[in-house]
Amino acid sequence: MKQFAVTLFAASTVTFAPAFALGTAELQKVSKTVASAKVVEIPSVAAKLVSHAAKEDKQQVAVAAVLSAIRSYPSSASPVITAVVKVAPQTASAVVAAAIEAAPDSALSIVAAAVQGAPKNSDLIVAAASSQMPSRAAAFEREASVVRGRQALGSAALISDAGVTTTNKGTGTATVLTTTNATVRGTVYGNP
Repeated sequence: MKQFAVTLFAASTVTFAPAFALGTAELQKVSKTVASAKVVEIPSVAAKLVSHAAKEDKQQVAVAAVLSAIRSYPSSASPVITAVVKVAPQTASAVVAAAIEAAPDSALSIVAAAVQGAPKNSDLIVAAASSQMPSRAAAFEREASVVRGRQALGSAALISDAGVTTTNKGTGTATVLTTTNATVRGTVYGNP
């Protein structure tokens, strides 16, 4: 029975282990590129590395980039995670799991950053975080809900703040479309 369990475990490890298409040298190059970037450029550098990676390498590159950012500049973790999962949402679970393992004290902000970047994958993100820290599963779900709520509220505000205003002045009529970012576009009909 014991031999059967060991064989089953070994078979499942082989079956579910990701194929490592990138070698150590390539992953070290990704880490070095991220670590050598200026702090303000790290999110865009990491996102660019992930977006240019081959489809089968995206997850490895994303994890390597995020871990390098966490090691080099811990304060850059949230923006890097958001940028990386935005360009490659399919990597969100792996990125969250690796980031929480590297920085467990920042688990809630890691979940929030990942949900911000890939809101459609929020269930997978919460599951990945919960598998790393099962005792905090409810907190991860609440954090994901808060981020999704903020995003929904922001979308609703953009829709409700846009409006059309028509004014009559003299012999002309002006129609102005206003938006939330304080830009004004309009067309004037008739003589002002």
